[in-house]
Amino acid sequence: MNSSTSLPVAQSPRQRGFSSRSLFKAIFDSERPEEFARSLPAQSLYLAVRHAGLSSAADILLLTSVEQSRLLLDLDCWNKDSFNEEHFWEWLALGDDEEGLLLLQRLIQSIDLKLIGLLISRHVEVVTVDESTDAPPGPGYYTPDQGHTWIFLKFEDESKHFLFGRLLAMLFETNADLFYQLLATPGVATSSMLEEDSYTERNKRLASEGIPEPALALETHAPLSPSEIRVLLDGAPKSVSLRDIATVQPLVYDSATPQPLARILEDPRFRDNLEAEVTFIMNAALVHFHIDISNMVAVQQLAERVKGAINLGMQSAEKHCSRSAEEMVKHVGLRPLYQHGHFLLSELRTCARKVTHARTDHTSEELKEALLAVGARFPYVPQFLRVRLSTVEQASTSSKESPSPTSLDTSPEAIFSLALFESLRSWTTDQAADSAHSAS
Repeated sequence: MNSSTSLPVAQSPRQRGFSSRSLFKAIFDSERPEEFARSLPAQSLYLAVRHAGLSSAADILLLTSVEQSRLLLDLDCWNKDSFNEEHFWEWLALGDDEEGLLLLQRLIQSIDLKLIGLLISRHVEVVTVDESTDAPPGPGYYTPDQGHTWIFLKFEDESKHFLFGRLLAMLFETNADLFYQLLATPGVATSSMLEEDSYTERNKRLASEGIPEPALALETHAPLSPSEIRVLLDGAPKSVSLRDIATVQPLVYDSATPQPLARILEDPRFRDNLEAEVTFIMNAALVHFHIDISNMVAVQQLAERVKGAINLGMQSAEKHCSRSAEEMVKHVGLRPLYQHGHFLLSELRTCARKVTHARTDHTSEELKEALLAVGARFPYVPQFLRVRLSTVEQASTSSKESPSPTSLDTSPEAIFSLALFESLRSWTTDQAADSAHSAS
């Protein structure tokens, strides 16, 4: 990621709070690591764990509460509304020594049992007999109870076969009644029912942690025009309810922060509330744009774009409403400024997509890359275009004097300032004019 080199950022580690890296280290540097870990929001722990790598984080996972562990699984083991089996196998494979068995016990305590039932319905065949028998019903079957129940695991992957067999064995040893209930799951619920019910309950748990459900995330991304933001700023102060939102510092501080947002986040008058509000907005964006939270690069890129949109809306409102950034934040909070930033970005997106549709032929690789970025669902700017727009007065002229496509740096950067937005708007306007001229 190269965007951090182009944004003015807050420098003080104390003021910036914990990043994923520093939080991971701080847990083990603490005098009471378990107490410290259990005081953290589960999402902060998750980002620290994913940054270090799940296989490196077994010690932290043993420090967490059952509730935190359940939320870690909620965050990691879903891809949109589908259970992510591959991530679940990572959790099962955390260790095969004594510590690994402790982790497996914690996993059984934490996992939504409907998901174990889902895996049984997908990968296990069960045969029960009234009278015990030593004769298995077929090759590969085994019995945990002297021939009353026969189990066949359908995994071709030996590792998955071992891991799930170990999970079933521990279930049988710790709670035989629950074991038999789970084996019977396919007879009482379909796979789709189990997955849908588990997903619904997962979303409720995450909502209680401040991660909004899709409807609220959509509402958070409703754009506000210049006239609408002006009405809000001219009206009565708007209270921002952050009662149930815990600040997830790695989500706030893993990425670069542009000015003036960085300055305001450092201000002790606003810091606590704004960290919580930035956390909420970023989580709304993760939900709205369907970002895989286990993909740390994608999360960081989105976080930079969210901060960029907040900053863009702040600078635009500051210019048109004759109020300082501090006054606006105190009056309405950050969310309306973020929505105003999205309104401006939607203008760029619409124009870029029109140019893309108009110029289907004879479009350079460079222009395709630029239009793809500016026309994205959450617009951004490729580094090569941002550099040119910052050094060349006429964007249209600079685009014609491009280097070969192989030399382009297409690293994504946030549209973080009004000056950059206005340069991009001029550039897209020029491209639209060129398209119209070519069509005629």
